[in-house]
Amino acid sequence: MSVTTYYKLAIADLLPAGVRRAIWLDCDLLVLGDIATLWDADLNGHHALAVQDRVVPTVSSSFGIGPWRELGLAKDAPYFNAGVMLIDVDRWRRDGVAERAMAYLRTHHQSVYFWDQEGLNVVLAGRWGRLDEAWNCNLAVPGAFEEVAGRPGHGAAGGAGPWILHFAGSIKPWAFPSRNRHRRLFYSYLDRTPWGAWRPEPSLSGRLIDAYEASGLRRIAYPLEQFAMRAVRSVSRRTVAYQPGPRPGRREGPPASRERSRPSPRVGTTSP
Repeated sequence: MSVTTYYKLAIADLLPAGVRRAIWLDCDLLVLGDIATLWDADLNGHHALAVQDRVVPTVSSSFGIGPWRELGLAKDAPYFNAGVMLIDVDRWRRDGVAERAMAYLRTHHQSVYFWDQEGLNVVLAGRWGRLDEAWNCNLAVPGAFEEVAGRPGHGAAGGAGPWILHFAGSIKPWAFPSRNRHRRLFYSYLDRTPWGAWRPEPSLSGRLIDAYEASGLRRIAYPLEQFAMRAVRSVSRRTVAYQPGPRPGRREGPPASRERSRPSPRVGTTSP
């Protein structure tokens, strides 16, 4: 996982002081609905709005928050996916969300599974509100798209849902050619950009994964994918250090040096 995943924690420091609201979108998404509808959503006093995670629905689920008991969290407290969030930046700053999340990750790095997402779920427990799942439809979960698409009342964002498709997990659309309709949709949008002529090189592993998805076996074998993910996480723990931005009164240099002085999450591997 790239270190840039931690930038969502520092969003309140990375954005200008006058910005009070922000939408965070992961890079492995397709936005199909009107994002203005999400922007106008009522935060209702929450630090963020997000979608409850399909893979990790509660803090006590597999890949959830290991020390949930120690932290005093309820077993059935919902856990959100941080790939799409509407953020109250003022509250994020006021309550030191970045610093507190980093402190948790440093303390519990031996048990963390989903990096920044776990830190946010710890700090924002009871402080986030739910979005309709159409705003973050996890395509890695077999049947999720069909279930969300089949729900009534998905016209608010400019058409039937899902409104945002999330290529979560390790099978990304840019990794190999695919017959999958959602991956073909990804390339149809890519073709409208300066990278439109690009396609991944065919490979044996890509053909096998494509056949695996097309056959429907993924619905049966998905628990094995989760087991493999647990094994990978157990040998790839990471610790995190957070460097806050320039302190008040500190003299800033020219634009280039100011850019370098912005908050920068740093990651170092540790032994499992």
